[in-house]
Amino acid sequence: AEKISVSVSLDGIGEYHDCQRGGFKKVEKGIAILQDSDVSLAILTTVTERNLSGIPQLTRYLMERQLPYRLSLFREMDIKRSEDHHGLSDFNSKVIQKLHECYDIIEECIFDMEVPFHKLCDIEVIKKRQRNCGAGNNSITVGHRGQIAVCQALLDNPVGTIFGENDALSVISGQRIFPFQDYFVDRNSECSGCRWRYMCTGGCPFLTVAKNGSFNSK
Repeated sequence: AEKISVSVSLDGIGEYHDCQRGGFKKVEKGIAILQDSDVSLAILTTVTERNLSGIPQLTRYLMERQLPYRLSLFREMDIKRSEDHHGLSDFNSKVIQKLHECYDIIEECIFDMEVPFHKLCDIEVIKKRQRNCGAGNNSITVGHRGQIAVCQALLDNPVGTIFGENDALSVISGQRIFPFQDYFVDRNSECSGCRWRYMCTGGCPFLTVAKNGSFNSK
């Protein structure tokens, strides 16, 4: 009734989802309920070494069910752990190989069905953007325990819960931990001269700040 769209985390079919999050059957049931209720729905998939092999299978699954989705490569928000780049280039080549398989499936489906919306990471080639996502602005992340976070990558650092006195919108608009209003690509001097800045928007602002201490950096 309020025209709110819902994004559901689904990292693969069966064991590929369960190895990262668990509860595939419950997630699948929830997706069916949302579709039957005509709720605007999108799938968010986090790609890691654990579920990479199952991404082509997931692509076909989503195509057949006409589910729009976004593939996001996993980004380590813990800086101490993310500094270890051993094996990263090998993983990147495997990702590219699997993405080729995914896009072959999408190309195959084009002739048989209307292909649902798809996005890769935070790249946008259709329109200009100042920010790469709606974190803290027009989106709310709710964890399975009711915790409210600015971003799904920050569920371990919630700004409130759905069980508090304030509603979820007030919790997000009232939080001051993450000043989302500061994260616009044109305010980043490192990006201001780049011709692609409105397509990548400077990347994830929280990751940039965590790695470099400031959003004003690459």
